[in-house]
Amino acid sequence: MTQVHPIETSLRPVPARVVTVADRVEVELPSSARVAVRLAMAIGHTPMIGDELLVIGDEHGWYAIGVVSSQGEVRIEVPADVRVHAKGDLELVGDEGVHVSGKVVRITSESLKVAADSVKQTANRWVTRVRGLLSVNAGEKRDVVTGEHAVRADRATLTSRTVVTINGKEIHLG
Repeated sequence: MTQVHPIETSLRPVPARVVTVADRVEVELPSSARVAVRLAMAIGHTPMIGDELLVIGDEHGWYAIGVVSSQGEVRIEVPADVRVHAKGDLELVGDEGVHVSGKVVRITSESLKVAADSVKQTANRWVTRVRGLLSVNAGEKRDVVTGEHAVRADRATLTSRTVVTINGKEIHLG
């Protein structure tokens, strides 16, 4: 077990490297002394060995009050609803991705635009309701349905520049 010497005092914040994260978080101060710290940051942070924290303390205790550099997780956790409001644009960016999860996720907007190189959607059940026109403009389209494929309309038109193929064991017209 690492021996902790909380004899050093720093009334000013100093950078310290995380050396242990087992039962408690220990850091190495610039003087090479190791001290246990309590996390006292406004945002939740899960430190990892090698992270650099901003610490302050004395013989009564040391506190991590900021993160200089980290590979750990930053977590914002509140016991109530949260509303983020921007008078201009609000942008969420993740270099490796952005994940949104919840029991129910709602998106409400006057206009929704999605731009991506590839889109994959997976669901057990999917229902789309459009009051006006639903238009799909694609280079190619392929529908694969393992069960019934039913199309119902007041009017229907199928137009092809070249060949229309209908392949089935039975074809019923009328």
